[in-house]
Amino acid sequence: MEQKFDAVNDINRSRSNWTIKIRITRLWESPPYPKTCPDNTIDMVLCDKDGSKIAASVKSVFANKFKNNLKEGAVYIMSGFNVVASSSTFRATRHSYKLNFQYQTRIARADDDGSIHQFGFEFVPAVKIISGELDQNILVDVIGRVFNMSEVHESSSSDPNSMRVTIYIEDTDKTQLAITLWGQYANQIVQYMSKNSESAAIVVAFQFCKIKDSIKGCSLKIFMTTTTPQEAAFAGYPLSSVDELYQSGDKAIVCILANVIQVNKDRGWFYNACKKCGKKVDPDGPIFWCHSCKGLVNQATIKYRVELMVLDESNSANVTIFDRDVFNIVGLQAPQLHDEHSKGMLVDANHTVNWPVKLDSFVGQTFVFKVAVVKSQWNDFTSFTVQRMTSDPSIIDKFTRYRLAKVDLNATDDNLITADKAMTSPIIDLEGRRLTFTDDANSPSTATLSSGKRSIDEASYEGHSSSEAAKQLVMPKKKIKIEKN
Repeated sequence: MEQKFDAVNDINRSRSNWTIKIRITRLWESPPYPKTCPDNTIDMVLCDKDGSKIAASVKSVFANKFKNNLKEGAVYIMSGFNVVASSSTFRATRHSYKLNFQYQTRIARADDDGSIHQFGFEFVPAVKIISGELDQNILVDVIGRVFNMSEVHESSSSDPNSMRVTIYIEDTDKTQLAITLWGQYANQIVQYMSKNSESAAIVVAFQFCKIKDSIKGCSLKIFMTTTTPQEAAFAGYPLSSVDELYQSGDKAIVCILANVIQVNKDRGWFYNACKKCGKKVDPDGPIFWCHSCKGLVNQATIKYRVELMVLDESNSANVTIFDRDVFNIVGLQAPQLHDEHSKGMLVDANHTVNWPVKLDSFVGQTFVFKVAVVKSQWNDFTSFTVQRMTSDPSIIDKFTRYRLAKVDLNATDDNLITADKAMTSPIIDLEGRRLTFTDDANSPSTATLSSGKRSIDEASYEGHSSSEAAKQLVMPKKKIKIEKN
């Protein structure tokens, strides 16, 4: 006869003989109490087959008895614990009570038949976080697709825990959330994103996150989706005009739809790069100095750096594209094109033509550009560096319809975030500290796609294109009116 267990949701202080079958979905240690104890306090979140969760704690004085028998992710049968009111300053569950282990508490490892969810997620719609209706003392679970990540900030170089990075996600309703990660967990997510920058769009599930205030525990799971590279790179960014590039602040990310009217040949088409880190190097006699590696390198390679003049109905601008995007158009790596061009170099009236004809293929084409705006701290110099560009017809069609046609802001098949939609989806800050990463073979997809994420500082070339150097073209400006049908 199958043994029956009490439901976690039913636990209260009316009796003490509760017996439950649960999975430890989270386990972490807290400083000992009292401080003279040699062992830390053990904190856990327990989940039963109904998805109900309750917090549990092993005080420092009993930790030595249980610590070797408790494992995160394992399934147990437990009984003989003390039920107390859950009154902490932050609570990992909505349950009114929590469990305190006692010396006589009994635990037994049970077979994992899969009936209890591995993580016990209980996702909260982002709109509820925005509305302010949630109790900020209760930790929440959220899920969304990463569409941007901030630069890494560090308050003190001597304190690794001061490192922080903010990840921006959006849910299925296009509501955006900002989640701040600290310390080693900020470092982990940065490393993960850099290693998987050419993978599919990344969906994150954050568990036990504290709204606005600092958090003691947060679990993060990363899964791959089948979102296309173009969608991963450009989704979540409203269309802007070229003219808005000049009005944007430092480190702003702006998406524009523009035609290439000229390749600025006087700016060259490649730069010398370190073979180790890929950053720009400067000649130092017969060898090179790498500012990133802070050392001399004997040999260097070359990478693309091409400046394009682009134009839309509002203005023109010079934008700089780099290795990946140039390769995607010409189909050759920079050293290959250099060798090919050198062999077939043209000479006309004693003048050597040093420009590869293949680079002229950009002219006349229309692209969606995701542009990083960088303003100099020393002068009025502003550069526009392309993080990602595409000529994908479906993406261009969406942006073209957004710019030129009457747009139904309530259309369900329009994945672009319009200005009106952005206003109804404010970014809310969440913070997290404790992370785990899952590379699960059972994730929705392991297709090799690109998220399109590139740091503003990735192209470490000091000669970025300048808005001041843009050719002055006299173009009539048109006002584009977006109407609701």
